[in-house]
Amino acid sequence: MGLFSQQTKDNFNNARADVVLKSLKPKDGKTHVLILRSFSKVATAVFGCDEKYTNEVDAVLVEMQNKGYEIVDVKINSAVSSGAAGVREGYVTCIIYR
Repeated sequence: MGLFSQQTKDNFNNARADVVLKSLKPKDGKTHVLILRSFSKVATAVFGCDEKYTNEVDAVLVEMQNKGYEIVDVKINSAVSSGAAGVREGYVTCIIYR
């Protein structure tokens, strides 16, 4: 198993963000939505920060703002027992932007 530096993780999340950002509507002053689907990391603790999901969504939000979009709201819905094995939590994130 290899170890990844924070820079490698950031580059990976930024590459994912770039793929998602191709779905953005042009800036036209109107409000739009972007729906993201993601899975949590494999649960290892009852309480803690889900770094995988947090970093993925944060990379998208940062790149949207870097491109001049205004983030109006972020809404999250979770679905427990998701994924092929039913052991991961799934997230649907709605980013409302202008």
